[in-house]
Amino acid sequence: MSQDQAKGTFKAGGDWNTTLTNWSHDAKDFWKNPRVKIIRIEVLVSLVAGVLLFLAIFGSRRRRSKNGFLQKGLLVAYTLSFSLTTYIIGSMQSSDLKGEMYGIWAISLLMLHCCTDSITNYSLEDIRQRTRLEYQAFAYLIYSSLLLATVIMDSGTKTLPNIYFFLTMIPAIAFARYIHRLAVSCLAGYSWNLNKTVADYMYDQQNGSVSDPPTMEGCHYLVDWPLSKSKFDAPTYATQLAVEYPDEEDKVIHIGKIWRCQHKSLGPELKDACLSFSLFHLLRRRFFGFSCDESKDRARNFVLEVLLVNGATDYKRVFKVIEVELAYMFDFFFTKHAVTYYESMAVTIWSLISAIFISVMVYITLKAPLKISQGESSVMANTTVDTVITLVMLASAALLELLQLCSFWAGISLSENKQD
Repeated sequence: MSQDQAKGTFKAGGDWNTTLTNWSHDAKDFWKNPRVKIIRIEVLVSLVAGVLLFLAIFGSRRRRSKNGFLQKGLLVAYTLSFSLTTYIIGSMQSSDLKGEMYGIWAISLLMLHCCTDSITNYSLEDIRQRTRLEYQAFAYLIYSSLLLATVIMDSGTKTLPNIYFFLTMIPAIAFARYIHRLAVSCLAGYSWNLNKTVADYMYDQQNGSVSDPPTMEGCHYLVDWPLSKSKFDAPTYATQLAVEYPDEEDKVIHIGKIWRCQHKSLGPELKDACLSFSLFHLLRRRFFGFSCDESKDRARNFVLEVLLVNGATDYKRVFKVIEVELAYMFDFFFTKHAVTYYESMAVTIWSLISAIFISVMVYITLKAPLKISQGESSVMANTTVDTVITLVMLASAALLELLQLCSFWAGISLSENKQD
């Protein structure tokens, strides 16, 4: 190679290195651009919100679908939901740009995660991992509180005080909803008393039978009972229901009482849902190792003489009763729908309070002049995209809070009130 060619090659290489260096500096400058930083966080927030909404919308279909993509997708979303949420909250916390929307986004993600009640546990093994759920609850509370404190300190007095009031109240509400989620998981794994009561009650009723199928006369399958009045007596620890107070006996609700109720709103479908619920109680005993004294001839006679009293024309009803029974079983172990029944009053109150506070936050988001700041200076106003992301997450959280009151479990509570 001649000297001139060598010089030309060296010059070309130098130009190429200079070009790469310039591109590198341009990329760094572009990446540090305030608007690009905000867009990056917007994309991450949208991604995490999408994952949580995917869990909420399609989680209930897991028990009815054999689609491998849906099953694996839900498993991935369930596994990554906590990690992704904490990562994006940490990204907003560590960013030198502090948008006043960040606090609302963090709380919205927390609310969405608490409302994705379609999946509380993905497998039976998850039920026993109580410490993991406790860690998630406290981690969310700490992360959201730190982010809120940072946003408030960076904003100074530029933001309206009422925004801070609602920003600090919603994390408390979300944390309480997460405690409900934890309570349901504990209920699924440690409900020995519930099943002991059913097992002993059915043992006492083992010689009974349905004498009149249309009215379910003689059918004492338990629907609801005052657990707080139950007693466990030695040496057999057999359960007695409401033996001290005569008026408590009326609170023991079985299928016979449900069928005799003539309230207009307690139609055939709701009565069948109560029947499915009572059968779910019987089926649940097997998971906890209790004997099923009515599992032989009585169960066979119940199906052939009661459910199929009209012959083959009732087969659809039988399959529907079984389907809803298995749905209750699935919800009890793998979702937090059961809390709408066992703690119906608390859930209703918290859902309404959450929906009200979220609605106020929607109003504040639309009316308040929220800014994005860097240190003491305001960099830019929130864009339409920021507002849309916030409104979608808040609206989704409010809708999910209210939809959980419309499940089969809520219908059982309604039927018992009508029976009373």
